[in-house]
Amino acid sequence: MSAKKLDKGKSIISDFEYFLPSFMQPRLFLAAPVFKGDETIATLILSLSNKSLDEFMTHNHNWESFGKTGESYVVGDDYLMRSLSRFYLENPEKFLENNKDSYDKETYRKITSLSTTFMTLPVKTEAISMAQKGYDETKITEDYRGKKVLSSYAPLKLEGLDWVLVTKLDVKEAFKPLGIYNRKMLALLIIVALLIILYALLMSSHFLKPINILISGTREVEKDNLDIKLDLVTKDEFRSLTGNFNSMVATIKANREELTKLYEEIKQKQKELTDSIRYSLRIQKSALPDKDELKKYCKDSFVFYKPKDIVSGDFYWFHKEGNKLVIIAADCTGHGVPGSFISLLGIEFLQRTVIHEGITKPSEILSKLRDNLSYFFRKIQKDEIKDGMDIAVCTFDMENNMLEYAGAYNPLYHIRNNEVEIIKADRFPVSAQAIREQSSFTNRVIEVKKDDVFYIFSDGFQDQMGGPRGKKFMSKNFRELLLSIHQKPMAGQYDILNENFEKWKSNTEQTDDALVIGFKLF
Repeated sequence: MSAKKLDKGKSIISDFEYFLPSFMQPRLFLAAPVFKGDETIATLILSLSNKSLDEFMTHNHNWESFGKTGESYVVGDDYLMRSLSRFYLENPEKFLENNKDSYDKETYRKITSLSTTFMTLPVKTEAISMAQKGYDETKITEDYRGKKVLSSYAPLKLEGLDWVLVTKLDVKEAFKPLGIYNRKMLALLIIVALLIILYALLMSSHFLKPINILISGTREVEKDNLDIKLDLVTKDEFRSLTGNFNSMVATIKANREELTKLYEEIKQKQKELTDSIRYSLRIQKSALPDKDELKKYCKDSFVFYKPKDIVSGDFYWFHKEGNKLVIIAADCTGHGVPGSFISLLGIEFLQRTVIHEGITKPSEILSKLRDNLSYFFRKIQKDEIKDGMDIAVCTFDMENNMLEYAGAYNPLYHIRNNEVEIIKADRFPVSAQAIREQSSFTNRVIEVKKDDVFYIFSDGFQDQMGGPRGKKFMSKNFRELLLSIHQKPMAGQYDILNENFEKWKSNTEQTDDALVIGFKLF
């Protein structure tokens, strides 16, 4: 800390610096003048390490109250962290591997050689820049890992420190309870106050009584009593400390009230959003055919349908038109609400094509579906359109025992005599972006024999992460699982698929929507 004259009633807090007497460990310095009358007789200087701040910001490395992706951290005016990154503490090797291309060689060297992100990790994000400009708000931004997060940020109003405080969650967890958000700023200021008081207590027993009063007041704050106001009549320096303490408590109270208000607003928005999504589920369910309807025409069949979120981007559809039974499994772009919108479009276009226009040939159904999507998205620039679907379409001629199939990325598995034949799909999706030279979908015809078993599906089952190593289930394992159970009744196959899916997934988050349709035609 640079030497300077301190006026009566004033104190100075300096940012962390590498301090030679502390073996070049970072230290934060606090200074307050001690007066006798109008004469300055001493300056009280406290040297603080970053240990207490780190333990507090990381909650003693106990992340339970932060959720799966939450963290809080402090950043200085040089855009370097003044606390530790949760993701570095949890897994340094993974953090460095994931971010090795994000920092220059010198930054990477400092982090690896010092084994810390304290004053080594640059955090120049939108949230930090806005907080340094004095903004105090909550919005969706990108964090220092490039992840989308719901971030609450504010300047940390401590005279002498140009710090900002950021608390954030990944967007996926944005509507979960905020947990410890309303405690962060309160506890941070309490820690600083306690350190000042405790160091002053060690300096002189002469200060014991007034400091004990301040400690008592701080303990009241810890007990959530923010209406406390200290009235200490003594020497000038303690009057100043008491005034600072009362100002600090008032600030904490105001900040907590603001955070509580923010929490309630987010909680209400979460409820409104969840209610809207649940209503969307009712709409999607009303558009999907009843699973049992397939059994009217194909008694030995099942539909394994497991959305990742409340609503799904996967959908199934079947309809009997004359002597033709159409069975479809589709996987739309995305999952959740965006995927469900595309699925509703797909169902509507299928009803037009099969029911109203009487088209039952799989390749023509796919072409018609693509044309409808192109027309629907006609007002959007082609290079902006990424919406579409991977789909498998089967049409069974019930009089001639012939099965027609066409697919966009999604194949058909045909099991006969204990062998799996993969009927490959075309390698382009049903999309408004499709290249015209690839517009002809391939129509395949299979003569159905007794005990033939067929499966169409999305990629959600085989892409599910889990197992002992946290890997994908993989298409090979999925194919072998179907082969091992294909002779069982379809109801039993459904139970086995569900059991295997849940066992593989275990405590891992579901990766994507999952859909499998199995059927024997006779």
